[in-house]
Amino acid sequence: MNTKAILVILVFLMFDSLLSAQTKEGQSGQYTETSIATSDNSNGSDRQETATATDSEKTWSTFNKLEDDKEVKVVFNRFWMIIAALLVFFMQAGFKVFEVGLVRKIDGNSVGFKNLMDWLVVTLVFIFIGFGLMFGVSNGVFGTNIGLSVFTDAPIIDGIGYEYFLFQLAFAATAATIVSGALAVRIRLISYIILAGITGGIIYPIFAHWVWGGNLIEGAAKPWLASLEFVDFAGSTVVHSMGAWIALTGMWFIRPRIGKINRKQNKVEIIVQYDELEKFKPHNLGYSVLGVLILWIGWWGFN
Repeated sequence: MNTKAILVILVFLMFDSLLSAQTKEGQSGQYTETSIATSDNSNGSDRQETATATDSEKTWSTFNKLEDDKEVKVVFNRFWMIIAALLVFFMQAGFKVFEVGLVRKIDGNSVGFKNLMDWLVVTLVFIFIGFGLMFGVSNGVFGTNIGLSVFTDAPIIDGIGYEYFLFQLAFAATAATIVSGALAVRIRLISYIILAGITGGIIYPIFAHWVWGGNLIEGAAKPWLASLEFVDFAGSTVVHSMGAWIALTGMWFIRPRIGKINRKQNKVEIIVQYDELEKFKPHNLGYSVLGVLILWIGWWGFN
């Protein structure tokens, strides 16, 4: 190897060493700046977390103060009761859609109209009769107040207002509507209106009084079922079971269509046996599925 070649190699090595030294120095400076920035970010994060913790403590402190405020509690309780009443009322639409989908198309209008009528009738009888029987001053069997007069003539528990009536009205209407599904297409309109009025104005309020009658008046004695430690949290017995028993009784009175006229296959004949009864098919199961979903939503308010 000649002298020129050695000199060229030495020059390249020298430049390579200088470049490596500068690169290491730059990286070292970068690491230093990065560590300083990281330290600053860490300090900023600590300050931010401290500020967040302080804000959170202030929020919880404010919430605790609101929770201890009696007036705020009353407002929220009443607001929630109205929401729950609306959800239970929405179940009326679910019952209507569910029932109409399960009957013949020709009967859909009458079934839907009956669902509307039972709400109107139950509302009237519950205002003027039922609510007083349910929550009035008890004589041991039923309340003695007339309708909504219990709100003015009796010492109502503090924080309860007319929204409680709306919630209980929705329950009463549900009990009557359970009957409509069982007797769909089997009972005349006027007969059903009378039955709905008796259910929502007399049977349901008296039975509900035995269980819930002491929940409205300050210092009221427990009715006889409640005094036996009977508890119904969301109406499984007071509403659903009672409505189902009324429906079963109605079905027992009406009986199958034995002796009715059968016009199946363009033939007119008298039905004499149960197996000769014409079997109806649902005309719109999709409609009924929608009803189930609406009822599902309403159950959140019920419970």
